[in-house]
Amino acid sequence: MPPLAKYIYGYSIQFFGNAETAAMIMYVLALFVFALLVRKHLTDQLLQIGALIFFITDPLLFEQSYITMFDLPQLLFLLMHVFAMTLMAGGETTKRRQLMLTVSAGLTLGFFISVKIAFLASIIILVDIYTLYQARRLWRLIPIGILSGLVYISSYLMYFVQGHSFIEFLKNQKWMVHFYLSSNVKPVFGTAFTTLFAGKTIGWGDQSAWTRVPQWTILWSAYVITFIFGAINIMRTAKENTDASYISIVFLATGLLSAYTFLPFFTRYLVLLIPLFIIIFFRTLESLQVKDQYRYIITAMLFIIHFSFFWII
Repeated sequence: MPPLAKYIYGYSIQFFGNAETAAMIMYVLALFVFALLVRKHLTDQLLQIGALIFFITDPLLFEQSYITMFDLPQLLFLLMHVFAMTLMAGGETTKRRQLMLTVSAGLTLGFFISVKIAFLASIIILVDIYTLYQARRLWRLIPIGILSGLVYISSYLMYFVQGHSFIEFLKNQKWMVHFYLSSNVKPVFGTAFTTLFAGKTIGWGDQSAWTRVPQWTILWSAYVITFIFGAINIMRTAKENTDASYISIVFLATGLLSAYTFLPFFTRYLVLLIPLFIIIFFRTLESLQVKDQYRYIITAMLFIIHFSFFWII
């Protein structure tokens, strides 16, 4: 794995005496950035609050606030990147603002790929291409790509300080890629869907059995059903729909879910996906041609079921 998240947790141990403090700080920052994204994609304030509550009370996401895995740093940098791209896809802005957003998008993408091996970055880049093309700023992909590459190389600064050459660095990257490509692990295709729909997952070994996902909540089923209908609706109204930033979120969720369907899967990989699902869920709810009170009733009922069965018990 690239070293950025290891440095974050390591410095937390050095300054605070534990790594969990860094996890809590990153969780709060991720929640803050998520709130900014929600404000951009939802107009109803009560639904905005609902989206934040669903984020905070999701067992898998909340769990990240006190454990030291690499999924939370990835989520933070992904949300920051998506927010920068959302602003870039917005209306006309000043050149200075566009420059700042381009730098932010490049840095956050670089941070993202510096946490784990950068396979998922290919999905993000494809979505970025769509977003920038719709905004008629496709050329900005060049500085974004250059900046992200420089950030990734910079994360290995101590590797170079210790006397290693750039050729050794490239060999190191080749070894990481070879490690994953040569793996004999055989994924169980579709485990991501069984996890989301039914809270059941299975390990990678030949003797593995289906087990219950302790973090599962009925909301995950609601999210994926809403996502499927929302994606179909976008395809039907693609010509009329001009909200490229929201379509980009749907495309990103589609790409991540597709990757998780065909690759070896851990439940914690859903950390990147669930916040996107929450936005899509509430955006779809907001778009329903019904009275506001019905939207609130649906949200309240789902939350009561979610909270009662998956937190109190």
